[in-house]
Amino acid sequence: TPNPTGSQPPPIFPTATPSPTPIPGPWIKLKDTSFYSFKSLTNLIPAPASSYDSDDNNASHFIIASPLSDPGLVSAPALAFGSGSASSRNWRNTAPSNPQRISVSALLTPNTAGKVLVAIGIIL
Repeated sequence: TPNPTGSQPPPIFPTATPSPTPIPGPWIKLKDTSFYSFKSLTNLIPAPASSYDSDDNNASHFIIASPLSDPGLVSAPALAFGSGSASSRNWRNTAPSNPQRISVSALLTPNTAGKVLVAIGIIL
């Protein structure tokens, strides 16, 4: 219908709504630790991330840290965090080396080469 000035009002077009709304897949957060893998890590963290419990926050980080602590390192051949990051410091390594494997017995046996050992009696 014409308005008082005689011109037609501009046409109204509806706003397109995405359908369906994308739902993020499963993701995890770690706390006060580091993460190392020989396989690629894909952990698509939404922003903002939701809190799991009262000890958690809504930071979009794979590793979160306790107050006054630093988060650990995330290491894997390839890393993908979606809208998130490795941590508040973003300590990450995408070129992990093959660490030297050590047996339990070698770990429990002290390396005594070049060291002076002194036997200590029982302390009461």
